[in-house]
Amino acid sequence: MPDASAAVSTPASTGLVLVAGTPGSGKTDWIRSQVGSSPAYFIHLGAEDFPLDAVVLAQSCPSLQVLTALPSQELPEGSVLYVECGYSIDVQSLLFPDDLTVRRIAMLSPDAPAKDWETWADEQVVGLKGPIAPPQIWRLKLSGQVLETASLEIFWQELCLGAYGQVDRAKGIFEVSEGIPLLADYTSGVETREMTELNLPRNLEGRPDRFSGIEVLGCDLETGAIVETLKLCLLTDEQVTMYQAQVRSALQEEDL
Repeated sequence: MPDASAAVSTPASTGLVLVAGTPGSGKTDWIRSQVGSSPAYFIHLGAEDFPLDAVVLAQSCPSLQVLTALPSQELPEGSVLYVECGYSIDVQSLLFPDDLTVRRIAMLSPDAPAKDWETWADEQVVGLKGPIAPPQIWRLKLSGQVLETASLEIFWQELCLGAYGQVDRAKGIFEVSEGIPLLADYTSGVETREMTELNLPRNLEGRPDRFSGIEVLGCDLETGAIVETLKLCLLTDEQVTMYQAQVRSALQEEDL
């Protein structure tokens, strides 16, 4: 359990915003809506080695700096530190210095019992509908892997339609054969959005050296079948080289 009181050292004028709540309720989206032009920092407690949300936030919020650990040195005066608390974090046990202004936000599914958060949260925000009972949370890192785009799209449709168990929430960053990272995001009951390209440079020289991975929340997930299907989407070294050469050639022709 992180001991925040021992780790955070910031001026009293620095704001600390803790965001916790039910899984899949939209905690990361809420933080995105709050970040303005002032200096801001972000850390996702419980997901430090799986920075999917951090990568997405960094893309959409240029003024936000992602941290990999709670800061041990002072942050700039007037800045805001957003701390997203993962489902496994006991938020009641987080302690902070007495001179630090802390704002506690509970992001809750519309059906979540608010009484469970009344003693902790300063504010309760109704977010997306998600699982009330503890869900199965499954993650898989794919860093360095490249997937064939059409096969990935078929897999994602199958996943969202329940081919591998009941899925309440799924999101992923996938490196695909065109040399770009795609963001996939699904919430049960919400119209499925098309995969979107992240604003990162194309990777056309070898395997990408940046984070990619998938996170799924649900029940009775057939994780073994998910892995086996994803394996069918992966490109070999020879295929990666071939696709990258094709993309480089096409881009050169466009420049002529």
